[in-house]
Amino acid sequence: MKQIIFSIALLFFIGRDAVYAQCRSFPFFHEGTQFVFLQETTTIPVSYGSFQNQKTLPPTISKRRNTYRIDSVRSRGGILSASFYLIKSENLTPDSMRKETSSAGIFSGIQCNGNTISYLTNVKSAGMSGMDFTMDFPLNMKVGDKLKDQVSTIKIEKIGKNPATNITSVTRREVVANEMVLTPAGSWKCFKVSQTVTVQIPAMNGRPAYTDNSSGISYIWFSPEMGLIKTQANYGEGAGTVATLISVR
Repeated sequence: MKQIIFSIALLFFIGRDAVYAQCRSFPFFHEGTQFVFLQETTTIPVSYGSFQNQKTLPPTISKRRNTYRIDSVRSRGGILSASFYLIKSENLTPDSMRKETSSAGIFSGIQCNGNTISYLTNVKSAGMSGMDFTMDFPLNMKVGDKLKDQVSTIKIEKIGKNPATNITSVTRREVVANEMVLTPAGSWKCFKVSQTVTVQIPAMNGRPAYTDNSSGISYIWFSPEMGLIKTQANYGEGAGTVATLISVR
């Protein structure tokens, strides 16, 4: 009986070590590693003035270089996790076109259980707070796989007597292609994941509640060796944000 228990325990530790070996192969589970992403945001044309003298501002592109650092790596209950911190955000846009971007919605953590990589996003900004938002990527996924939907609930403070609630749903997540993505940081074979983003906007400032599904389809390129390589978020009418990994150090 003791021999059986010992054998089961040995298999458990061997299995756990194999899980950790697979998870620790990712660079974001090495403390001190820094990832640099180039974020490019395109706006839509904006019209202003009277009907007779209407003018239109052309679309603009703002660029920001964001550097994230792995601050801590820990293991608990068979899950390896690490924390992300935004340590530097550099505005690369010329002064004549400068657009400040919000710090809300940056990745704050990442986890691996040997089967799935999970990115954790914590939404916080002025007058806004939210729950952690998880985006899962199975390590054994293949083209054609349907991935788990995600839902994020954000509370917007100081609107009337009670906080309003903004609900973002990421649905129809599907692995649509295998693509080689070339960036300044290197080239990786990635799974291209498509997804649809729908936002339920609460009633505020005299405007009724409504559902915004104008963003269409967004894309994420995920490497089984490196993690997130590129994201493309569409806001409708040609506007959107593309973030690309440009350096790992």
